[in-house]
Amino acid sequence: MTWTTVQLVATIIVGASFLVSGILKLRETDSTRATLSALRLPSFLQRGWIARSYPVAEIALGAALLAVPAPLWWAAAVAALVLMSVLTLLVVRVVRSGEDVACNCFGSTQRISGRTVLRNVVLTVLTVLIVVSEPFTASPVAEALRTRPDVLFAVALAVVTSAAVTVVITMGPPRPRDVDTYEDRPLVVPDVTVRDGSGSPVPLPALTAESAVLLIHVKSGCSPCATVIEAFSDGALIGERVRVRLLERAPADGAPLVPGRLWDDGGEAARVLAMASTPSALLLAADGTIPADPVRGSEAIFELVQAIEEAVAALRPRGLGDVDL
Repeated sequence: MTWTTVQLVATIIVGASFLVSGILKLRETDSTRATLSALRLPSFLQRGWIARSYPVAEIALGAALLAVPAPLWWAAAVAALVLMSVLTLLVVRVVRSGEDVACNCFGSTQRISGRTVLRNVVLTVLTVLIVVSEPFTASPVAEALRTRPDVLFAVALAVVTSAAVTVVITMGPPRPRDVDTYEDRPLVVPDVTVRDGSGSPVPLPALTAESAVLLIHVKSGCSPCATVIEAFSDGALIGERVRVRLLERAPADGAPLVPGRLWDDGGEAARVLAMASTPSALLLAADGTIPADPVRGSEAIFELVQAIEEAVAALRPRGLGDVDL
């Protein structure tokens, strides 16, 4: 394989990856914003318009790498290299810290792991191969389409490789063996213990002793979480039947716990309940079972709350004023 073919393959893989990533994120603005917060980016980068614009920027970069003339395609390659380098540093920091952080990397929420780092490193190296091209020459794709007799082979190889990379990306890291997958429903609320604001232990099954509970996993400093916390305080009732409980990971530095939260030591409860990302919510039924999968993102949480209110209203006996006479 010649150097020109290597650059062609690298260009198609990186360009296609940005296109796929951006397209899959277009309808996941809330999850993208949660990812920006989880990665601890500066607050001005966590704004809603940033989350809405980021997928569009990825699509533009991918299209520019594949289709625009010189030297714009090379400028897009430099921008892609800068972006991939920053993203790689961010996920390396997360993995080294040992934090359980989820990201909306390719339109689906996945836990950041060594696999995430490997994927980003590979894409960064491929982007370097593109950048070392001459800026004022035609892009590898344009040049191959115009002059290369082996372009069909190169494109076919690139497409197959891109498909394989996409499969690895969308599979995400393997779920721990002791985490329920919600395939066999309903599941019993696991016997995991959290703590209240005073530090006293609270078994998860005990939360549903008096009523159903909507358990909402939040994180301090998370902008989408702040929206949820503002709307639903700990202990509030939804439809007078379902109690809201806010869950947050206990501080690792041993800082004092504050009221208005359930505290999760080491993130164990969130991990077992498959709701590591923030904000996320899970309905715990009054009979001690889990009737549905967790939802992620503030928009999905508000939709779930609306569905709960409608279900409760349907169960409430109607008074005479509600009867059509």
